[in-house]
Amino acid sequence: MNRVFIGFALTLAACAPVVAPASPTPSSTPSGATTAFASPTVAATSTPTASSDPGRYGYVLPSAGRIVVRAERSNSVDRVIAVGGEQPAASPDGKRIAFWRTGPQGNNPQELRIVDVPGGAEQMLLSIPVGLIGGPIVWSSDGTGLLYAVHSSELFPGIGGGPRSSRLLTFDMSVTPPEGATDSQLMLSNGSVFVPLGWDKAGSLATALVTGEGGMGLNYVTWDRRAQSAGQSAVTFTRFPWAVVAFTVQASPDAKRLLAIDGAANVLRIWPAGDIAAAGTVGPGSAKISDARWRPGSAADVAWVIDQNVGVFTYQTSSSGIIHRGQATVRIMAWRPDGSGLVLTELGRGEFVVEMSSGQSTALSGFEGVIAGAVLLR
Repeated sequence: MNRVFIGFALTLAACAPVVAPASPTPSSTPSGATTAFASPTVAATSTPTASSDPGRYGYVLPSAGRIVVRAERSNSVDRVIAVGGEQPAASPDGKRIAFWRTGPQGNNPQELRIVDVPGGAEQMLLSIPVGLIGGPIVWSSDGTGLLYAVHSSELFPGIGGGPRSSRLLTFDMSVTPPEGATDSQLMLSNGSVFVPLGWDKAGSLATALVTGEGGMGLNYVTWDRRAQSAGQSAVTFTRFPWAVVAFTVQASPDAKRLLAIDGAANVLRIWPAGDIAAAGTVGPGSAKISDARWRPGSAADVAWVIDQNVGVFTYQTSSSGIIHRGQATVRIMAWRPDGSGLVLTELGRGEFVVEMSSGQSTALSGFEGVIAGAVLLR
């Protein structure tokens, strides 16, 4: 049971919710009741779409200690990159993947590495002490740093026992020499774990959450990276004001906003990174929200699954629309790195990509319902 728990906790950031989808009638307010607005049949969005040449795009597939990058339109044996590693995280520009690798012999420390796409050149950034396990990784908003968690391999005894320690850290590649950082408050020793969310480099703010057995969000964490006055703390822990499953909490591409699915209220909670108390809501009326993802390249566009349909809306505007009308359970797998297309999987149909410029969908093959990120191949 302990092994099951820690395996789940370490992969929270890479998971996408698998739940029943719906038909969009989005509504939004700063903090409370909702006001519905009409949605057109094809999404109107605020972000221009790039040229959607399918040869430009690849997807990161984790599999049994291996990280494979496959082109969007290829067969299952056509691999752009295949390396040993775990917990892959694609950079915002889609040109690098950060991951953990353990040495081939016993008692070797894990290494935090990056690999170039598509060339495959690797760089080792740091190693962590024996007895620690690398956790989820997210890139900073400008692609020059990594926010990550490490957990002890030793667990508390008994059913549901989590790791004896969990720590949140950063690694900044924009300075010479590159440097790591943490804070004395960013250490847990009660069996719960940190899950990194976002690092707004321009705003000097990193965000994370704390979760434990059951996978619910317990605390929202902010880490002010600016120098603090004497007696002031850079770290704030805030109890989540609503019940949320940890893997539904996501930072926007610029890391300045967060969203989470509040299943009980059937709304998206969206808040500025520095103030969860200022959360607004977006709701689909009587339809059921089951999935949501920020769109790359936009500070406000969100794709969501409601009943059996997929829509895209722009937060705090009336821009919205349906881009796919499903016939069965639908799940979001990934956005293309430039936001030009959305990869979905539908029960009984498999994987396909929807072009944002036209709404046209094209079947994909060989992904088997698992994508851990998207990259650019050229």
